[in-house]
Amino acid sequence: MADLAHVTKSLGDIVLTAGEGDEPVQLSAVLDSFSAALLTSRDPVMREAFLEAVLDVLKPVGDAADKGRLAVLHDASLTTIPPFLPLIPEQPLAREFLNLLAQHGDAREVVLALNLALAEITELADPYAVSDGESDDDDEINWASAQPQLEAMLDMYAAAVPRLTVKRSTPTLLAMQDVLVPLIKAVPGSAPPSIAVDLSRSILLRSSTLVDAAWKWQAGTEDKGGEQNAVLTDILHHAVMVFGPNVCAELTPRQFLVANPRFALHEEEGWEGGQAALDAAASSCAALGIDRAGLVERIRSSSAVRPQSSIASLLLLASNPGTAFPASTLEDAMPVINICLNGSAVDAGTALLWALVRAGVVVEYDQVTFLLEHIMPLIQLHQSPNTRLALSKLLGALIAAVKSPLHQIKLYEQILEPINPFDNIRVLALSLLRESLATTPSLLCPALTQTLTPLLYRLPQVDSPLELSLPKVLETFWPVWLAESANLVWFILKVDGENKSGFGDLTRLTGLRNLWLAPVAAKAKSWAAEAEGDAEMVLGRLVDACAAAEAAIVKTA
Repeated sequence: MADLAHVTKSLGDIVLTAGEGDEPVQLSAVLDSFSAALLTSRDPVMREAFLEAVLDVLKPVGDAADKGRLAVLHDASLTTIPPFLPLIPEQPLAREFLNLLAQHGDAREVVLALNLALAEITELADPYAVSDGESDDDDEINWASAQPQLEAMLDMYAAAVPRLTVKRSTPTLLAMQDVLVPLIKAVPGSAPPSIAVDLSRSILLRSSTLVDAAWKWQAGTEDKGGEQNAVLTDILHHAVMVFGPNVCAELTPRQFLVANPRFALHEEEGWEGGQAALDAAASSCAALGIDRAGLVERIRSSSAVRPQSSIASLLLLASNPGTAFPASTLEDAMPVINICLNGSAVDAGTALLWALVRAGVVVEYDQVTFLLEHIMPLIQLHQSPNTRLALSKLLGALIAAVKSPLHQIKLYEQILEPINPFDNIRVLALSLLRESLATTPSLLCPALTQTLTPLLYRLPQVDSPLELSLPKVLETFWPVWLAESANLVWFILKVDGENKSGFGDLTRLTGLRNLWLAPVAAKAKSWAAEAEGDAEMVLGRLVDACAAAEAAIVKTA
């Protein structure tokens, strides 16, 4: 405690006696000794007492002594910021003191100290950083400690930049870009998944705030109107590209449920923080002169802009898409949509697809053929029920958006064919097909019957499901597949009263009844007789579906 009293008294004396002519080294010497005493103490109580003391002495309060307080703070940044940063995770007052330096220290020295500290985090975080060949566990970054430090540094940067008094802003912004872009790229390689969402939201918000502050500051410098916009846009778009996909804004289910609230399986929770981060980035983007029309143009002309710009533009559009797009947007944006669906921005890619379909843009057969291959695995593997439902409906909406009925039938064939490894998606396609037949009468054509018959109503000659025992068949998709196929017989005969599809031709129905429906119905009854519990319900549906199909055939004949 004697050291504490000594340091506090020395700082107080300096504050009271500081004048305009005092040397900076003399004014900050006591603060340097304070830092040394603080760092040598391992006692958290003692550290907190030191911090409280220095804050009490140096925090401006609006009295005559503020002149001395500011004189001490002015030149302390380079020597005080580096040792204080590691104290942030355990000593909240350290962050308060560092914010004091960011607000009142020499702004140029604050920025320089922060650039050095940020570069150090980048070196530790970058998994591809060049080392000296020696492995040292101490050089591995600990994100539990690094995250609050990084957050504090970005906050300090945003506070210090507007206070810079340099005439030209370009060198400062280029230095900022050189520090921040490598840092942004390095973070995902080492940050653990457990903190990915919180870290992404935090860094994206703070990056947007820093870009805003820098953009407003450069407007008062002599070289404004130069490359400042490009530099800051590059920083922001890198941050959006890297952190945007990980903010967990649940874009796809929300995009779907806004238009279809009756389908909500449960309330989506926890997305607000992610949306807030994307909204902040969108606001910063607009401040830089890139409005919604600019974002649309960047995804439509992705070859003319940098990859981070087109991907970031897609992310920002997906978070707040609006309702109108040029008719050719899907065709033009396919390259960047492909990148997102093959990378980490899957949620944004599928959310934008929903927005484009709702906007009525032109959707071509070849585009949907390609997109199906990406969406089907997502439906199969995604853990969120709302997202699986949204993706399932997106599958049907994309097919329905294709103008040609023949192309729509071909797309359903692509999903239904046996080589599709996702059996659950094949079953889903039968449900989507029924919805399409109910709303698109033009699908009831001979091509539909020619496509469905070999896919649905011919039993395999080898490894027929009807040869499986009850335990074995319950391990497969066959009970549900056969039930949905039988339901489709009933449904088509019901909606195609004029037999435009030819599905109701007597000769064809007789063959379907004898070669497919009768053996399936007989085996379904046999399985159902042995079933218990949930299995009894599943097989009961198959029996009922076969009975309904039989009744429809009899009625038609």
